[in-house]
Amino acid sequence: MADTAKAAILEYLEALPEKNNPAVKVVGHSTPAKVKPDSILFHKSKAISGHEVCAVEFEDAAGHKFDLTGFLAESNGEWVLTVSFLKRVGGRKIVTQTPLQAQLFSNTEGGYFGCGYVTGQSSEVAQVWLVFKDFVLQDLVEEKIVLFATDRVLGQPLRLEFYDAAAKLLATQNFPVSLSAW
Repeated sequence: MADTAKAAILEYLEALPEKNNPAVKVVGHSTPAKVKPDSILFHKSKAISGHEVCAVEFEDAAGHKFDLTGFLAESNGEWVLTVSFLKRVGGRKIVTQTPLQAQLFSNTEGGYFGCGYVTGQSSEVAQVWLVFKDFVLQDLVEEKIVLFATDRVLGQPLRLEFYDAAAKLLATQNFPVSLSAW
């Protein structure tokens, strides 16, 4: 077992391709072939209260690039990957009427944890707000990725709001759209 969240992700990637792992949800494409270890790139992570959400990119032996969103939990000093989403880069695009959009994966066990990929005409987007009925989570966009984490258990979000560096609202995306949750 892993003693850090990063080590748990690396253990998981070394074991790919796994077929019947209940902790893995594959979005849009099949599980990758063997992972190239030197291609693993940890983009960002957010941790609270013994939980962490990580956004990782890697390439498999066939040359396909994948994004991995991992939700991890710590118990007795060991980190375990509880659920992950694999998405092949360049896969199906989500079509909305808005030029800015995000595909959001979320987990509500022990709090609310989410990972979003900002797509479309997103070069001006500096921050994304995830708006709930009585609460707002915010994150800065890094490499088109946003992560959300709170120890509060929250229901379905109402909308995403996209802001530029001057805090000007650029667009909104109402829910439910492009939301994958379990």
